[in-house]
Amino acid sequence: MLSVSFLPWGQVALMLDAMILLFTMKYAKAIQGSSIEEHKRRGGRLASLWAALGIGVVALAFNALAVWAISTTDLTSRMSGFLLSRGTDEAPVGNPKSLAEEPVEPVQKRAERGDAQAQIKLGEWYRSGKGVPQDGREAVRWYRKAADQGNAEAQFELGMTYRFTPDAPQDDFQAALWLRRAADQGYAKAQFQLGDLYEYGTGVPPDTAEAARWYREAAEQGFAEAQCALGEMYEVGKGLARDRVQAYMWFDIAAARSSGTERNVYVDKREAVRQDMNPGQIADAERRAREWKPKANPQP
Repeated sequence: MLSVSFLPWGQVALMLDAMILLFTMKYAKAIQGSSIEEHKRRGGRLASLWAALGIGVVALAFNALAVWAISTTDLTSRMSGFLLSRGTDEAPVGNPKSLAEEPVEPVQKRAERGDAQAQIKLGEWYRSGKGVPQDGREAVRWYRKAADQGNAEAQFELGMTYRFTPDAPQDDFQAALWLRRAADQGYAKAQFQLGDLYEYGTGVPPDTAEAARWYREAAEQGFAEAQCALGEMYEVGKGLARDRVQAYMWFDIAAARSSGTERNVYVDKREAVRQDMNPGQIADAERRAREWKPKANPQP
């Protein structure tokens, strides 16, 4: 019983034990009367043994019940709070903190041990200046560590940092290289951006057919921006044969998968194409849009 005093609820349990001991002794004396004194004169062995045994059994049973009742309602929350307050990797498995909620130090420790998701988070923080000084070069360094592990998200973010982050090295060639690696893994955002690079010849030779190919790869996965870009290519015959039915279809699919201002843009593009289409073409395009299904994303 003394051992439980070291637990958060131990003092309460010991107080209960003391009360049980006191009342049990009084109760035993009351019901046994003078026989207790008689047993004492004879050596007290039997009375003392049974009294101790009875008191011990009752006390332990009550103590166990109290410990169970208290621990099941309070111990889990106390221990969880204790572990989380330490700010270490020892948080309970059933209630992990997301990286976005954690302070910089534990995330950095994970990143230094090779955790790709932590490395991506550090790259994001350094790129935006969230919780750390804004530093594009440091963002590149952390994204690169995860990208070198083959992480498609990190490869995409690294390419975008090379392309758009002002205080990072501006290198369209490196941007295209890393976006291509992510695109090859089926990462739709990277496929769309790679299509844009090929359409305008940024970091790669201009190639509208290659641009259309990458737009299609992302569009088939359900990426609305790529669906709109592919519709535009069909509308004007850029990189592939002009086809108003296909243009209308992709604008319609993009609108159905979007909301707000973005959706309004796609609807306007669809309606502009509609002006040069006959009813049969419109019906065909709308049927294709209804029947279209996104492909499963093959990335790891």
